Amino acid sequence: MVGSVMAAPTRSSGEMFVSSLQRKRTTLAFIRKVGKEEECSICVNKFEINEYICILECGHMFHHHCLAPWLLNNSTCPLCRRTLYENGGNGYQNGGIGPETSWFDEGHYLYYLMPSMYHLTPFFL
Repeated sequence: MVGSVMAAPTRSSGEMFVSSLQRKRTTLAFIRKVGKEEECSICVNKFEINEYICILECGHMFHHHCLAPWLLNNSTCPLCRRTLYENGGNGYQNGGIGPETSWFDEGHYLYYLMPSMYHLTPFFL
């Protein structure tokens, strides 16, 4: 149509949250730290060396490729159902997200989600 303006497609809160997730590549030290029997609760496969995982603020870990599709349609942790972001609006609100819970891998980066920044921030231990 002449003279009409089409609005640019907007990203959903789920898409924005998924794109903000940092992926951590698992190492032998990490596997030893969490235990060889630790598994992704979505696919129920054990974590292997050199896989990308995400550790949510609630402390639950998942393979990135398992977690991303879930978070596109759900705003909660797949395991404990803790709210990770608010649906709708123009971003996230602090729905229980904060730096209280942290995971670390000796000599590696620590990741936690800062509610004011809406992305995972690495700190070196």
